[in-house]
Amino acid sequence: MARQQLMYTLHGTSKDAAHTWATYLYKDGLEVRDVSLSDLGNPSMNDPLEFFRGAHAIATKNGFVGGYPTFKTSGGDYATKHRVVLLSDKVAQAKAVPEAELNGAQHNDLSCYFGNFHSIARNMKPFRNTGYPTGHTEGEGNSRTHLGVFIRHNIGVHTRIFASEMGNPMVGDMAAYIRGTQEVAEKKGFAFGLHTGWHCWPEAEVFQKFHHDFGMRHKVEYEGWRVHKIVPFAPTVDGQGVVHYCSTFVLVKDE
Repeated sequence: MARQQLMYTLHGTSKDAAHTWATYLYKDGLEVRDVSLSDLGNPSMNDPLEFFRGAHAIATKNGFVGGYPTFKTSGGDYATKHRVVLLSDKVAQAKAVPEAELNGAQHNDLSCYFGNFHSIARNMKPFRNTGYPTGHTEGEGNSRTHLGVFIRHNIGVHTRIFASEMGNPMVGDMAAYIRGTQEVAEKKGFAFGLHTGWHCWPEAEVFQKFHHDFGMRHKVEYEGWRVHKIVPFAPTVDGQGVVHYCSTFVLVKDE
């Protein structure tokens, strides 16, 4: 059976009130530790993925599946501690993802990169929850793989967090979004908040756009195509404070 694939991109804008991010909040199957920068391998403050590699190394050395840096710190000067979350095999599993499955997302576009791991997790049994990259890759070219950590289904609480709740981090500042998400999680009584990189469309607007896009609607209703996944891209904010965003609808048909 051959599979055909089509992609449609819909654009939209929203005010800050609709500027939300998909988030998962967790309490169980993990351990929170405050570690030194040297424990993390002295990562560069300008490269969030170095922190992810360092957190993953701490996790695997201590019998955990994966580590997640929250970018929250405590103390000061030489006594600064960095909070990391260590995930056990009860809730998570590490898996290599072929580069082709990441829809071209690379390290230089972290929101899209993280968002694609979330998208992959949503279609992966028995996970269908969320996932994130560890920052580790192997191989070159078409054989290159990216190591991710994926969290099992029915673990944690799925919610949306307004950008204002995170302290209105600058668009593209992944560390600030992750730190803001963790702070919101702790305020709500959770141990860990995972920022998925998925910008959420207001439901009414996305379905209205879908309904009025005749070409895409006709494909789904009359030609046997189905929506396989929706891939959001990192939003931008113009000088008037309006958020501009887009999502690609991936349609597939098996013949």
